Amino acid sequence: MMPSEWKGIIGIPLTPFNSANEFEPGPLRDQVDFLIRHKTAHLLAYPMHVSEALEMSEAERKRALETLIDHNNGRLPVIAHVSSPGTDNAVDFARHARDAGADAILSTIPYNWGPSPAGIKAHYEKLLNSVDLPLFMYNPAASYYASQTQIPPQVIFDLASKYDHLAGIKEASWNTEYFFDVLRRTSMLPRKFAVFAGIEHLVQTMSIGGSGSFSLLNLVFPDLVKRLYELCERGAFVEARPLQFQASQLLITIKQYKMHAAVKYLMELQGRPIGLPRQPNLPLSQNEKEALLATVKEIGVWPTQP
Repeated sequence: MMPSEWKGIIGIPLTPFNSANEFEPGPLRDQVDFLIRHKTAHLLAYPMHVSEALEMSEAERKRALETLIDHNNGRLPVIAHVSSPGTDNAVDFARHARDAGADAILSTIPYNWGPSPAGIKAHYEKLLNSVDLPLFMYNPAASYYASQTQIPPQVIFDLASKYDHLAGIKEASWNTEYFFDVLRRTSMLPRKFAVFAGIEHLVQTMSIGGSGSFSLLNLVFPDLVKRLYELCERGAFVEARPLQFQASQLLITIKQYKMHAAVKYLMELQGRPIGLPRQPNLPLSQNEKEALLATVKEIGVWPTQP
């Protein structure tokens, strides 16, 4: 299901694991239905880092993606996350995603190595030449690496000028100047290049031309995320500001823990358990659970509709 324009809220389902620490497909399907029922996602992206893609085997990643695509059944466009430490491995995930029926792919720069600008360009060129699906770059927070490696904005522009199926970028560095620079350069393209925020900073990014954001909060606070996006889409940024403050408070709160561990706990409280995170990440302690819930109640968004 190819959209006419890549924009909106991108839902990120989490990966459910059962008591034997095995992938459990049922609750993954339920999350897709939840996001569609609440009309709070325009696209899906899976399996992202917060979906514990890096804690899954290659076979599990592929099976889980197939499960999501089959159950979604074309209701929302699906962006498959294919990032890997090696370019050839990312190409393998990308080809699998294409064959499984994904609508687009997403890849960060290779982990660990902090490649040079030439290496980053070569990485994306190989992906673009290997799979004829819309590709989204993924510019990570510098904390992902031992270096400050980022995708050079000029590389983004050069590749987008050459490859029409380079559709956009997930910009997750939280560097406002970088976000501005990417928007400025890509605005000179003869086509729309989608620049998504990596997290629900919608007022800050959509007010300068951003296309929306990836969202984890909409798994537990769908009405908040939906309303925030709708206001930003029609330019009502002053009206959206209080909702942005709530969303930002929530993000600060869940980032104090591993984000997926916190969200999995909140989903459990809502009667939608999807198991525990995989090691090395641990479930929240009892003190952490109590502190998280107290803060969420203080923000004024709990409970939410199941």
